[in-house]
Amino acid sequence: MTSRRPRKPRKRMLWRDIRATLAKSKGRFASIVSLMTLGSFALVGLFATAPDMRSTGRTFYGEHNLADVTVISDYGLTADDEAIIRETAGVKDAEFGYFKDVTIADSDHSLRIHSLPETVSTYAVVEGRLPQVAGEIALDSGERDRFAVGSSIRVTELPDIAGDTVLRRTDFTVVGFVEASDTVSNLNMGQSTAGSGELDGYAVVTTGTFDSSVAMIGRVTFEDTAGLNYWDDAYRDRVQDHKTILSRRLANQPSARRDSIRSERREQIAKAQEQVDDAKQQLADAQAQLDDAKAQIESGKDQITQGQLDAVDQASSAAAELAGATAQIASANSTLSAAQTQLAAAAQQLNQSQGSLELAWLQLNQAGMQLTAARAALDASRIALDATGRLLAAWEKTGITGKAYQSLKARYDWALADWNTAADTYNAMLNQYHSGLEQFNEGSAKLDQGSEEYQRNAAAIAEAQKLLASKQTELGHAVSTAASGSAFDGAAQMIQGQRDLEKAEDEYDQKLKEFNDAKPEAERKIADAEHQIKLASEKVDTLEVPAYSIDGRREGLTSEGYRVYEIIADIVMKLARIFPIFLYFVAALVTFTTMGRMVDEERTNSGTLKALGYGNADIMKKFLVYGFSASTVGTVLGVAAGHTILPLIVYHAYDSGFTMPRIELRFHPGVTVAAFLLAWASAVAPAWIAASHELKEKPAALLLPKPPAKGSKIFLERITPVWDRLSFTRKVTARNLFRYKSRGFMTIFGVAGAVSLLTAGLGVQASIGQIGERQFGDIIHYDLIVAEKSDNNADQRDAVSKAVAPADGDDGNGAIDQSAPIRYEELTTTAGKQGDKQTITLIVTDDAYNFGDYITLRDRVSRGPQVLTDRGAIISERMANMLDAKAGDTISVTDPDGVERKVRVDGVTEMYIGHFMFMSSGGYGHAFDADYQSNAYMVRLKDSSVDNANRQGADLMAVDGVKGVVQNITMRNQVATIVDSLDQIMEVLILVAVLLAVVILYNLTNLNVSERIRELSTIKVLGFHTGETTMYIYRETIVLSAFGVLAGYVFGAGLHRYIITEVPPDEVMFDPALAWPAFAVPLAVVVAVLAMLGWVVWRRLKDVDMLGALKSVE
Repeated sequence: MTSRRPRKPRKRMLWRDIRATLAKSKGRFASIVSLMTLGSFALVGLFATAPDMRSTGRTFYGEHNLADVTVISDYGLTADDEAIIRETAGVKDAEFGYFKDVTIADSDHSLRIHSLPETVSTYAVVEGRLPQVAGEIALDSGERDRFAVGSSIRVTELPDIAGDTVLRRTDFTVVGFVEASDTVSNLNMGQSTAGSGELDGYAVVTTGTFDSSVAMIGRVTFEDTAGLNYWDDAYRDRVQDHKTILSRRLANQPSARRDSIRSERREQIAKAQEQVDDAKQQLADAQAQLDDAKAQIESGKDQITQGQLDAVDQASSAAAELAGATAQIASANSTLSAAQTQLAAAAQQLNQSQGSLELAWLQLNQAGMQLTAARAALDASRIALDATGRLLAAWEKTGITGKAYQSLKARYDWALADWNTAADTYNAMLNQYHSGLEQFNEGSAKLDQGSEEYQRNAAAIAEAQKLLASKQTELGHAVSTAASGSAFDGAAQMIQGQRDLEKAEDEYDQKLKEFNDAKPEAERKIADAEHQIKLASEKVDTLEVPAYSIDGRREGLTSEGYRVYEIIADIVMKLARIFPIFLYFVAALVTFTTMGRMVDEERTNSGTLKALGYGNADIMKKFLVYGFSASTVGTVLGVAAGHTILPLIVYHAYDSGFTMPRIELRFHPGVTVAAFLLAWASAVAPAWIAASHELKEKPAALLLPKPPAKGSKIFLERITPVWDRLSFTRKVTARNLFRYKSRGFMTIFGVAGAVSLLTAGLGVQASIGQIGERQFGDIIHYDLIVAEKSDNNADQRDAVSKAVAPADGDDGNGAIDQSAPIRYEELTTTAGKQGDKQTITLIVTDDAYNFGDYITLRDRVSRGPQVLTDRGAIISERMANMLDAKAGDTISVTDPDGVERKVRVDGVTEMYIGHFMFMSSGGYGHAFDADYQSNAYMVRLKDSSVDNANRQGADLMAVDGVKGVVQNITMRNQVATIVDSLDQIMEVLILVAVLLAVVILYNLTNLNVSERIRELSTIKVLGFHTGETTMYIYRETIVLSAFGVLAGYVFGAGLHRYIITEVPPDEVMFDPALAWPAFAVPLAVVVAVLAMLGWVVWRRLKDVDMLGALKSVE
């Protein structure tokens, strides 16, 4: 038991010694902690960020059952297409929907309205809810600055040729805001057939809102992709297999769809023609109605005129008859005057009883005959008067009361008055005649019937008696038949008729004016419609349906967001495989040296402990605990920061351009364990190795300091002219550089490591920061590409040509500076490490001389121009690198019809964004076996601002014959997001590299001073000033740092080259050139750190205890 008692105090003393060592070497401990923190932060942060991003995407896509494959046809998917897709082996879900590109009313802001999906590619509700009934709409979350829940929105949808639209309504009530699972980026939503040609947003409505006989998009998921990591090759390979199968099964559908569309289009054309015919008939009917009304008016006028003419004729006839009647009346008056004379004579004979009865009878008889003649004349004239009266009465009824009427009426009234006067005279004479007969009869009664006078007058007496017996009636007064109607009433009727006629004429004139005003516009519309029908008829026969677009998530209609998000994650992962490993290696190496130096410093203390009876394990425990504690603390800090800070920095970089949920911060045990193992390997392993080597010696040897390194003649000493010109201090510096080779190597390596990281980081920043400006400033000069429809006729092509032509007098577009016709196609090829389908923009010109006004073709390195020839094509540099092609090689591409074409590479041009192929018209004809025909225009605007480009794009989209407008804005925004994300990552890594440089230089300088403190104290005792003493040792650090900087430039250039080769996405090339800041800034950082540390060393040597440092260790 007595032998065990001493162990406890010895253990306590050992741990006290360990704590004392920790306390007196805080700088070394802090440097190891810093190195491990920086190394593990970069390592864990970069290795954790990409998995966190992918985990976030996997969760989001999984929750909303994002489609593995989308099937789209330009002309819709029929029921047969749906059946084929559903019956394909391995299909889990196949859901079909509708969409339509529209614009918000009175704006160019385009929206793509989707039908609400049920299970595949569903929407995440950000605010409000999804639409449930017709008339409700949910907008994408980016529209919240324009609308609110409960507000109304009206959209504008362009109809087709028959006037039909797909949407049943255009007014909606906003019920919510959503984020689509298949459109996770608002930077580049793709092209649109509405607005400016670029899609600005999306919305979702109920399926019943659409009125279409065919679906527009099919979303498909597969059984064997469930549970797979979307980012792995296994998932991509399975999806590719399914795409191949679907492509094969749907291969014959385009031709069937073409026949169906032709039939539908012909029906639409017939419908449109029927509408045009109806419009023509309506126009003709309106003309006929106006003509009928005009005829009726003219007929009424003719009737009035004819009535007036007839009245004149009738008046003339009636006047003639009245003249005859007047003559008859005058004759009757004359006869009556003679009769009156006879009657007067007879009356005188009878009254005076003069003469015989025979004479009286003779006079009476003559008077009677005259009265009879007068009556006959009056009766005859009465007929003419009655006819004239009836005529006047008829005129009164019809309103003919003009001058003819008045004249005839006056003559009629005068004749009637004369007749009545003559009638009165006749009646008076008749009564007188009858009185004479009575007197004659009275006289004859007095005669004896047997007398001679009676016998002589017997016949007269009998006749007189007979005449009295049949006494003739008197003539009554003739009443004017014209007076039976009112001339005023007739005039009123005439006036009303005239007014009705005038009113009808006014109405006719008004209707005629309206008709004439509307007729030109109606005829123009009819002509336009007929023209459109003619165009449509021409298009039907040439209609071709392209192969169905069967795309995976990286290639679909709105795949840019999915792909860019994956690109950013891939960039981070690629950086994780390069940057932090190199950084950690540098940090670990410096830590290795630091721990080795610590063992050397503790050599005497280790010998003391060993002499006191402590075992090697006990002595080694101090070094292991020290290294373990420092590395563990640093790694804990670095792992914690790496799991949180760096992922959030990356999330902040891309968040503004994406609608993905906030990045999921997950714990990653694999990289965490690796960080701790590397930390312990960097701090604990070197301590164990160095201590094991030291503790092999005896305690007496350990109690003695290590002998200094042996001096030797260096190579520089053999160059006498140079050596003799060196001062003493510089000769000492030169000797020490070779004397302490390991320390010098570590300084060079440490500085080189930090400088290489800075050079690579700053170089990458410069390489990515200028690509947008170079691409769209130095290389691409056009602002828009205006693509024509493939089935345009001559009129439509002419309309497009005029729309893009610069202003020339009253013709052309005043906003356009220049334009040039080109052939614009999208080719495809398979390239890249993941074997993705690469889209290549083909631009063909027939004016190679002026092509440089729109695109500069040049070699990136030599800046020499690339000239278009008929031998082949000039391709973009990134495309050439991916295909490993150079001038003179032949590459394979697939044209829009699916035909593989062989194209000779005639040159490689500088291009940073996108894959391009440029050809002359002759070269195109040779390679594609087709005659050159332009189908698009490159356009340069006078004002190249984003707002003006959008406005002009919208105006051009409205031109008949324009298929689409391609702007550079979306590509700029997309690349800007990638660049910004990478830039922020590089900023963090550059900061880490700067801190690493500070820690490395501080640590190495501190080790150098501590290791040589006796030497420094000696020369200071010998009379060196503090500044001279500082430069005595610090000059070595400066020289070694200079070599480190140069080596860092070399390693940094290689690291930069590797990063810009491996990190960029397929369609982006970083500028391989290293900008001057990549060299100047690392040098400035090293100089600044050396200056700061020089001041620290100066302060330390100024206050150094020379006597204490020179004390003998014995």
